[in-house]
Amino acid sequence: MLRRFSHKIKLTRPISRSLVIAQGKKHHIDAYNISKELNLDFAERYIREDDNDAIMITEKTKWHLTLQGTHEFSEWLIVAYAHGSVCFFNVDEASRNQWVSKFKDLTKSQSIKTENLTIEINPNAKEYCEIGRDRLTITHLDKHALSLITGTLARSAALKSYEDQLRDILHQFQGLNSKVKIQNKMSMVEVNKLTPVIALGNELKCGLLITVRLLETPDIIWDSSRYDKLYKLLNNDFEIGVRYTAIEKKLDFIQENAIFYLDMRHSHVMNRGNWSVIFLLAASAVVAYRMYRASIQEVRSGEVRWSRLVMSIKEKFE
Repeated sequence: MLRRFSHKIKLTRPISRSLVIAQGKKHHIDAYNISKELNLDFAERYIREDDNDAIMITEKTKWHLTLQGTHEFSEWLIVAYAHGSVCFFNVDEASRNQWVSKFKDLTKSQSIKTENLTIEINPNAKEYCEIGRDRLTITHLDKHALSLITGTLARSAALKSYEDQLRDILHQFQGLNSKVKIQNKMSMVEVNKLTPVIALGNELKCGLLITVRLLETPDIIWDSSRYDKLYKLLNNDFEIGVRYTAIEKKLDFIQENAIFYLDMRHSHVMNRGNWSVIFLLAASAVVAYRMYRASIQEVRSGEVRWSRLVMSIKEKFE
């Protein structure tokens, strides 16, 4: 299937060498979050089916695909991440749509979230990097800077997917709250839906921390103050930290609500159980009292019969 593209495809590891990026031109990066997770090894095998001579070296969290051919730019770049995002650098719309379709087939995805950024290289700029209105101006764009940019856009697109999932869960809780408010009770069907919600919340949080790696910082930012500035600038502009905090609060709210309803149901069941115990104790007390009354009556009736027998004997002897 890859041979349908007009340009020559070369699978390599461009992060290990310098990219040939023209100055004075606008470069475009488009990020697509296609799924919550992307198996990079499987993706590599999937691509090799189309080009057996391709050579690809993958990292644990991402792989790179270099496209060289007839284009106004000397090099295109595609970066796929394990958390399900794919970034396209200088890839035209037609080719980009073909690749997105291919990744959708690979992941069986139905929903896609996007981010985009225009990069302008200006060696004469006063600051190393400045950003505003979806445009980044930078004095020099090398492989490390490009890696920081694609990584940030990939995370931002992934966050959009997580935000949509949380929004759906909150809508479910809104409906549940309305039912409980009106009926003042919960059905077992609704209770059984709460446990998977807690598990889903844990899964989303693990995905953010382990797969998307939101709390981790790239090692390259410690090598240069320029990379550190670029990384912070991008994270602030795309509000990565703020959005993660908002997601975390929503997850905590969802889990607290789920636990509250489960506790409420548990208390209701316990109260029913307590009343059952009280009823059984009361019934036992009534039965015991009746048995006691019956035994007293039996003793009294026996005493009456005995006294009558004694009186009859005395009368005979007199």
